[in-house]
Amino acid sequence: MLEVGERVYGEQSTGIIVHLPNSFVFSKPIKNYNKAFKYIWNEILVKVPIDCDIEKTKEKLYEIINKNEIVKRIPKKMSDQVDDASLEYRIYYNKLKPIIYTRIVDNHIELYIRYLVHPKKNRNVENDVWLDILNAYKNNEIELYTE
Repeated sequence: MLEVGERVYGEQSTGIIVHLPNSFVFSKPIKNYNKAFKYIWNEILVKVPIDCDIEKTKEKLYEIINKNEIVKRIPKKMSDQVDDASLEYRIYYNKLKPIIYTRIVDNHIELYIRYLVHPKKNRNVENDVWLDILNAYKNNEIELYTE
């Protein structure tokens, strides 16, 4: 088994081989990122000023996440897998498209962009989304909170 995430940010392989004795397999929970279906939910936290135009900001963030080629293909591929997994694991997802959750914290707003992604493509998608967010910020299309 390959180690993921301990020494490298972004849940990519570190190149370290991890040995799991059989006794460990039967005594500890093991996470399998793609047994039931091939995709995981990822979230990107974007902090914006409390006085920003929240509707305009969310609209721009939806535009950014929905234009990502990898993300926009997933709901079509995922629906059959979710149906199959729900029979065996009691997993029910009604919404497979990206969603943005809003939370007010102290003197800023936290926007959580939640989307489905294949575990091996997660870091690339997140990188592309952040680059698009930075471009939107540079073009004065959104504001970002800075402490």
